[in-house]
Amino acid sequence: MKKIALAIGTTFALFSLSSLATNDGSLATGSSTGDLDITVEIPDLVQISGLNNIDLGTFSGSDLSGEDQVCVYRNGSGDYEITFTAGSNNGAADAASGVTGYELESSAGDTIAYTVDFEDSLAGAYADTDVGINSALAGQNGDDADATCGSGSNAKVRVNVAASEMESSPAGDYVGTLYMTVSPE
Repeated sequence: MKKIALAIGTTFALFSLSSLATNDGSLATGSSTGDLDITVEIPDLVQISGLNNIDLGTFSGSDLSGEDQVCVYRNGSGDYEITFTAGSNNGAADAASGVTGYELESSAGDTIAYTVDFEDSLAGAYADTDVGINSALAGQNGDDADATCGSGSNAKVRVNVAASEMESSPAGDYVGTLYMTVSPE
C-alpha cells in the first residue's frame, strides 16, 4: 500500500510541476479563457563563411602573401575566438602529426613554412600577426545582425611565405589547408 501511495504522490508532484505555468479556463456558457507560457532557448551561435582559396602564385624571388576576406557571425553582443589549424598536401592535420607550425607540402613530401595573420575588421592593419597554430585568438568582434554579413565580409586572414623558405626548396606545387574554427566566448 505504501508503494502505491508513493507512486501516486510522485506522479501528482511531477504533473503539478509541469503545469505550474498554465491556467485552464473555467467551465462557462459564454467563453472560457486559459493561458500558457511559450519558451524558446537561443544558444550561442557562430559561423564563418565567404571563404575563398588563396593562390600565392609563382615564386619569383620575393616574399609571397595572399589574403581572403571572410564573414564571421556571432549572435547577440558577445565576442568570439578563432583558432587556426592546418593540414598539408596529404590531408592530415599538421598538429596531429606533430608539426608545430603551418606548412605547405609538395607531392614529393617537401615542405615550406608559412605564417598566418588575422584581423577582425576590414579596416586597418593586421592586429594579430604570426598567429600560432592551435592558439585561440580571443576577444574578436563578429557581425551580430546578419549571418552572411550582407553577402560581404567583416574580417580578413593573410598567409605569408618568406622568400628564404622557397629559395632552397625543390621545384613543385606546394599545397596546404588552413582550418579556421570560430567559437563563442
